Amino acid sequence: MADFTKAIDLDPKFAAAYNGRGIARYIKGLYDQAIADFIKVINLKPTYEYAYLRLMNSIWLSNGNDEGVADKLRRYVSANSSNEWIRTISKFYLGIDGLSEELVLAEAQKGTDDRVRVERLCEAYYYLGTLLSKIS
Repeated sequence: MADFTKAIDLDPKFAAAYNGRGIARYIKGLYDQAIADFIKVINLKPTYEYAYLRLMNSIWLSNGNDEGVADKLRRYVSANSSNEWIRTISKFYLGIDGLSEELVLAEAQKGTDDRVRVERLCEAYYYLGTLLSKIS
């Protein structure tokens, strides 16, 4: 986290440093601090879809309300078409296109090679698991 903070000190508009620090804080269970970093990422780079999902997950784990973030992500998804894999997760989180867990996992397996498929499946299980922990 210190290296990310130093990078931010050197360049306060370096979205990747906020994102990296946000992930580190999230992993350490510092959800409120992670939330602040992911908000900063979205403000600096509103096209980085992962930041919305990471922010939502941080809010859920801190027992907060994600409605504002979900609305922002919904507007972003509506206004910007994408064939990127992460869009499948975003649509699932938002309840768009009737995606089920099975369809998300099936989409993850459509990667171009084994490495991509494994990475997508790992992400799919992570995001599905985080959402399920919110529901239960």
